[in-house]
Amino acid sequence: MNVSRVGIIVFFLGTILFSPAYSAPRAFALLDGRTIEAEIVDYDVRQGTVTLKRVGGKRVPVKADIFVETDQRYFKEWDAAKTFTSDGLFRISCDEEVLEKRKEEVYKDLRDTEGNVEEHLMKEIKYEDVAYKLNFRNGNKTPLDNMRMEYRIYYEQSRESRDKPDAARFVLAGKTDLPALRGGGTASVTTDAATIYNDNINSIDWSDGSARVGGEGEVNGIRARLYIKMESGAEMSREITYPKNLSDKDYPWKAGTGRPPAAVGAAKKKQS
Repeated sequence: MNVSRVGIIVFFLGTILFSPAYSAPRAFALLDGRTIEAEIVDYDVRQGTVTLKRVGGKRVPVKADIFVETDQRYFKEWDAAKTFTSDGLFRISCDEEVLEKRKEEVYKDLRDTEGNVEEHLMKEIKYEDVAYKLNFRNGNKTPLDNMRMEYRIYYEQSRESRDKPDAARFVLAGKTDLPALRGGGTASVTTDAATIYNDNINSIDWSDGSARVGGEGEVNGIRARLYIKMESGAEMSREITYPKNLSDKDYPWKAGTGRPPAAVGAAKKKQS
């Protein structure tokens, strides 16, 4: 397993559950009762201005507060949605991290031909707790909040066996709320950890005379779905994967599948 992989996540837009059509013209209502048929093309939250493209293509920058409250909320949600779905404005990087390493030594009493009992080191079991740290940066002026994330970490583990062991696949499912991101703000979130282990088998055979092959574990990647809830109650989603070549066919979104069984050991263990 390569635990030093660091990179920018490739984004895949998920199902957009937000109902208004952002790219379509609509009727905006002014406080004086008039309406404007136009399409929003830009919103500056700090300046409080919105740029509308009128029928015919003319672009008109105006103050947002001349419109009714419903449309003012729409401007903010439009800008938040634009940021949330843009890999240029809402940038995410992902680091695979080993949170903890530990080791167990497995011993067994073996009797020699003269009947003497000696304690032999049979194998070392090296454990790693592997998680993902996701780093978020809001490159727009509009703050992003009310976000949450669900994720799936895909990993595999084989167990010690007489022949070359087959690795079983597992999925660690988790979810977390994401911190609010002000304009230009950054934040990081670390997932729960998947525990894998590798066996270092001693060259001495077991007492029955058979040789064994050690188990091995590997973390394959993460798939995450981000959600943002708007003031209107509508919700948008997008999906991200790391590494970018993580196959949806081989690693589909599904419920967690539990944890692998413990390593096969013997009567005596020493942990460090």
